[in-house]
Amino acid sequence: LIIKATTMNNNNNNKNDGIIQTSNEDDTPLILSPRVSKKELIRLLESHPLPKDTNGKVLSFTYGTAGFRYDAKLLEGIMIRVGILAAYVASNCSSSVGLMITASHNDESYNGVKLSGSDGGMMNSEGEALAVDLANAVTPEDVLKRVVVQQNNASVVHVGHDTRVHSPALTDLAVRAARAMGATVYLHGVVSTPQLHYCTMMDNPQLLPALLLPPMPNVKGYYLQLATAYAEFMNSIDERDESFPLIVDCACGVGFPQLQQLDRVLTDVMGNNRRTIVPRNAPGEGPLNERCGSEFVQKQQQPPTWYNPNKDDNVVYYGASLDGDADRIVFFSSSPSNFILLDGDKIAALICLFLKQQLSYFSDECNLKLGVVQTAYANGSSTKYLKELPVEVRIAKTGVKHVHKVAHEEFDIGVYFEANGHGTVLFGTNF
Repeated sequence: LIIKATTMNNNNNNKNDGIIQTSNEDDTPLILSPRVSKKELIRLLESHPLPKDTNGKVLSFTYGTAGFRYDAKLLEGIMIRVGILAAYVASNCSSSVGLMITASHNDESYNGVKLSGSDGGMMNSEGEALAVDLANAVTPEDVLKRVVVQQNNASVVHVGHDTRVHSPALTDLAVRAARAMGATVYLHGVVSTPQLHYCTMMDNPQLLPALLLPPMPNVKGYYLQLATAYAEFMNSIDERDESFPLIVDCACGVGFPQLQQLDRVLTDVMGNNRRTIVPRNAPGEGPLNERCGSEFVQKQQQPPTWYNPNKDDNVVYYGASLDGDADRIVFFSSSPSNFILLDGDKIAALICLFLKQQLSYFSDECNLKLGVVQTAYANGSSTKYLKELPVEVRIAKTGVKHVHKVAHEEFDIGVYFEANGHGTVLFGTNF
C-alpha cells in the first residue's frame, strides 16, 4: 500500500486533529493512527446525542438494506455509534471492515451509512442486529457497555463518502469514534460505494482465493484491475463498433470524478484505440439525483436532464446512467421520437447469455452451476427468456442483501440485477 504522507497534529485539544481533508487526488488513502480514549468517546457521544421528536421522545433507528439512511440532520449521533461499531467488529474478526457514508439515489437532504464486511460484501445479520442495538442506545454508558475499547489492537476501518455537502462532517464523526476505539482508519475520501467495498475486500487477502493480481487496497488498484480486464476482454473481440462514445449521466454525484480517472487509466492501458467515455452531470452542475441518475431514467422511462446542455443532447446513441454513489447502472438510447432502456433485468439476461456461451467452451466435467436471482418485481418476460436459455432462476425476497445471499449460496456463478441497475456477478470457490 502506498501511504500518503500527512502532517498529524498531536494536540489532543484540537477538534480537527488528524482530519486535514478528505481528499484522495492521488488515489491513496490518508492513514490515521488510533487515538484510544474512552474519555473522547464519552465526549463525542455527549456532544452529539440522539435526536428527539417534537414530543421530546428519542427517535428510533433501523438498519435496512441501505444501512442507516435518514435526513442528514438526524445522523450525527448515529455516525459516532457506527464508528464505534466498525472498530469493534474489525477487532473481533481480526480483519479490516468498511464504512461508506452515502444516501445513494436519494436527494441531497438525506445521508446514511453502510457497513461493509471483511469480504467486501454487506454486513451479516449479527452485525446488523448489533448496529441497531448501538444506534438506539441513548446514553454513553448504554453504548459503551455493549463494546470493548481496544487498548492494543491492529483493527482497520476503511472509510469513504459521496459528494453530499454534509458527508465530510458526518465522516469526520465516524472516523473520530473509530480511532478513539483503537482502530486505524484508512480514509479514502470521495469514492463510489463499489470502490469502498473493493478496498475493504482487497485489504483482507487471507479471505480471498489466489489472485492473479497482487492485492491493492486502494482506488488505484480498483482502476487498474477494471482497465486491465476490460482491455483483455476487448482484445478478444474480432469485430466491434466503437464509433459512438458512451455518454454517462453521473447524477451530479461521485461517478463523475471517478469516471474521469478511470478514463485516464484506460488511456494508459489501451491508448486511444477504444470507445470514448464522456461523463456528464458533474457535482454542482445540478441537484444530486434530481431528474437524472439511474433511478429516474429507469422509473420514468426517459433520458436524464443534462444540466450542462449541448446541441447534441437530443440524440444519444449509447448512454448510461449511474446513481449518486455509482453502485447502479442502466443503459439507454434516446432521440426525440424514441427511447430504449436496458435496465437491470435486461443486463442480467445479456450477462447470462454471455457466460453460458463462455461455459460451453469447457468440458462437461467442468460442471459449474450458473444461475440468476430475481425478485417478484422482475420483468416476467426476462424470467421466461432466462429459463429458455436455459439458466436456473431463483426468486428471493426484495432487497440486495437477500438476492446476494441466494446468489452466493446456491450457484458457482451467481448473477443478480435489480431493475434499477443494482447488481453484480458472484464467482464462487468452485469457479
